[in-house]
Amino acid sequence: MREDIRTAIVGVGAWGRNILRELAGASSLAGFVSKRTTAEEFRATHNLDLPRLTMEEMLRDPSIAAVAIATPIPLLAGFAQAALQAGKHVFVEKPLAETAAQARTVAEAAAARGLILTTGYVFLYHPGIGELKRRLDASHVRNATLRWDKFGTFAEPIGQTLLTHHLALALHLFGQPRGGAIRPGPGTMSACDAVATRLDYGAFEAVSLIDRTSAERRHDITIEMTDGSRLIWDDANLYRAEREGAPQIVYRGDRTSLGVEISDFVAAASGKERALPSAGDFAARVLALGESLQPVR
Repeated sequence: MREDIRTAIVGVGAWGRNILRELAGASSLAGFVSKRTTAEEFRATHNLDLPRLTMEEMLRDPSIAAVAIATPIPLLAGFAQAALQAGKHVFVEKPLAETAAQARTVAEAAAARGLILTTGYVFLYHPGIGELKRRLDASHVRNATLRWDKFGTFAEPIGQTLLTHHLALALHLFGQPRGGAIRPGPGTMSACDAVATRLDYGAFEAVSLIDRTSAERRHDITIEMTDGSRLIWDDANLYRAEREGAPQIVYRGDRTSLGVEISDFVAAASGKERALPSAGDFAARVLALGESLQPVR
């Protein structure tokens, strides 16, 4: 549903263009901010006739109520702070900041002004993850494995790009762990291209296994329950398998997670009640969890 609210986007790169598409469908997009993309290039690429704004022009425009920020990680917190100080609701790509302390500062600024702040932990908005959380009783979990194999995302550290997604999913599904450990794998394309993380929940462990040099693409979560049944999310559908049975689809989502995420943010910025699982200081909690992991060699 399109909301009657004017928005803008900062950053229209590889992932920003996806946010742009959803933002244009969910709101009245007033313009874009980019150092590299001209208005002509933007029009040719996106088939949208929008003005290219400077950051200052966007911040000074009182008609722009909400902003999406999809820049390189070192710029996220500063741009978010500036937008909040200008009185705008803010969607920021993950991880919001480079440290938990920076993220808490941004979250406190939003809370002090009564503004919406949410971070782009997109998988939390996947319809299948929502259904998984609804069905899940964490007190009956025996073990959980989150696996992600892909090729790419080498420009920034694996902990800031991929691992934070899994930490966000663990916090969302199981709550705060007692502690955790991390084992970096070898780096072939960058300093570290594989990482194994274990989160201690007392009665069970949640294990994250990530490889960003894989020739095959895979992203799934398998949760084994104490009765031997399993819940499986495969980045598309949710399955349930009994102790000896084959997995059966129990939920098939018909919306993209990014579409849900952006439309929910725009609706919340418009004053409508929306549950935003990555709102407020959630990004700070994710980063704090990552900073607390004990390295294992």
